[in-house]
Formats: sequence, structure tokens, C-alpha cells
Amino acid sequence: MKINHIGVVVKNIENSIRYYEKYFSYKLVDPICIDPIQKVRVAFLNVTGQNFNFELLEPTSDDSPIMNALRKGGGLNHVCYEVSNIEKAIIDYKKKGSRLISGPDPGVAFNGKNVVFMYTQGNEIIELVEI
Repeated sequence: MKINHIGVVVKNIENSIRYYEKYFSYKLVDPICIDPIQKVRVAFLNVTGQNFNFELLEPTSDDSPIMNALRKGGGLNHVCYEVSNIEKAIIDYKKKGSRLISGPDPGVAFNGKNVVFMYTQGNEIIELVEI
């Protein structure tokens, strides 16, 4: 599986974009978008030549699924992997002991492609996006 992005929970997306630009030479890939399903503002950043993006996530409401992570200080939240068949991937990860957190849902940042979030036996959150 190929890594698509690493998700980072932030308090203020604009401030975080400036931070990543200044300290790590990241650039904004697309305009900030809002995902009403996940209740987040999303920004993808990349460095030229890098094969994956950083995804900055800012909650838009107190009931956003990432609000708890922000209350704990934010930071690294998940790794997103590309899969060719999301239903098969869900079954495979459940067999490995993972549990489904949410989805499949259309991912606003992925032009409606299906995404799921799962919690692994290693206590990690992973996102799968059907490419």
C-alpha cells in the first residue's frame, strides 16, 4: 500500500500553513476546503519531489471527530493509505483486529472518493482512500 498523506490536527490551519512553509519549505497544494462529514477544514501541503502530502485538519465544531485530539494538544493523527478496493480493505483490516471508526464516506478532499477511518490493534488511526 502506498502512503497518501499524514494527517496532523491543528488549532489554526492558517497559522499552521505558515509554520510548515517557514520551517520545512512546504507549500499549499490546493485551497483550504471544508469537509462537512468529518466537520473539519482541510489543507494539503507538499514539498517538491515528495511522494506524499501532509494534511492539516482543523475542527469546525465541538462535535468534530478530531476535537478530542485537539483537546489533547493535536499533532500527528493518522496515516492515510491508498487502496484499490475499500470494501475488501475493510474486511482485511477487520480480520487483522482493526475496528471501523467511520465510513465509507465520500471524501471531500478526494473528489468524492470513498474514505474510511479504522483503529488498529497497534492503537493507531489509519485512513484508507479508494484510488
